[in-house]
Amino acid sequence: LGKSDDEGPVQPDASKLSRDNRALLQEALFDLLECKRLLDQVR
Repeated sequence: LGKSDDEGPVQPDASKLSRDNRALLQEALFDLLECKRLLDQVR
């Protein structure tokens, strides 16, 4: 709440994700899509 927008895990000048961060985000996205698919099945 008291933080400015410039303070956070990602620096303002970081325009590219590292390869590791990109892979982690893709893995998380895949997991979330799989969760959504399973939830849609039980509806």
